Amino acid sequence: MRRSSGSALGPILGVACAGLAAWALGPAAGPAAGGAVAGPRAVVTVVTVTLGKPSELAIALSRSSKLPAGEVEFVVTNRGKVGHDFKLCTAAVSTSAANACKGRATPVLAPGGSAKLRVRLTAMGKYEFLCTVPGHAGAGMKGLLGVGVAVKEPSAAATPAAQPTAAATPPTAGSSSACPNPRRTTVSVNEFDFGFALSRASVPCGSITFNMTDTGAASHDFVIAGNTSTTIRTGQSTTMTAELGPGTYRYVCDVHGHDALGMLGTLTVTG
Repeated sequence: MRRSSGSALGPILGVACAGLAAWALGPAAGPAAGGAVAGPRAVVTVVTVTLGKPSELAIALSRSSKLPAGEVEFVVTNRGKVGHDFKLCTAAVSTSAANACKGRATPVLAPGGSAKLRVRLTAMGKYEFLCTVPGHAGAGMKGLLGVGVAVKEPSAAATPAAQPTAAATPPTAGSSSACPNPRRTTVSVNEFDFGFALSRASVPCGSITFNMTDTGAASHDFVIAGNTSTTIRTGQSTTMTAELGPGTYRYVCDVHGHDALGMLGTLTVTG
């Protein structure tokens, strides 16, 4: 009996068509079957922070207005002459009036030192940044960072004019002996950024009263022969009395780093 050729080819064509359909649908079915799809990487905003420039008590940011919400990495370098740090306050504010806050900070950086600080800021608003070294924020070392909002870019601060200190020669260590003829003397001390101006460079031995006034922007104190005054702020005054015999005495401001900026000198005490 004669067989039909069509019946022999049917199974073969069926298998071929099924394979072709699987090949055609395979790539499209991959993600639906559980294949991972890479999402967009989180964007990190990088802000360069320079401490101690354009003046010692200044902070300069490469950008501070309309930052996108999210991760912000601050690359901080101290270009000043004394130690500074950088702190970002984590609560939104309207002004940069505060000199302290809750937030995250770098370590205090020595001159030339660098550090990185990464903070996640998701809420729109203005955030204060500052230096936490005592007296530095109060002297103006602070500002505002705007996340999603505009802030006024700070203008370049003028470098404080250099003022002469009381001593032009390197200070020597204090030395003293008994005072043969004690007297009472008063010395006015002007504390400014960054130096001292004394009303007298030489005084007789005995009881010496130092009347100090802070005319600078930073906080200062006055240390001589183991006697340390109260630390005072802008416009404040204080008094300290010391008993000094004949000799040469070194005086200094021991607020962090101020001696390196020139706040030191010598006082001569005669017999």
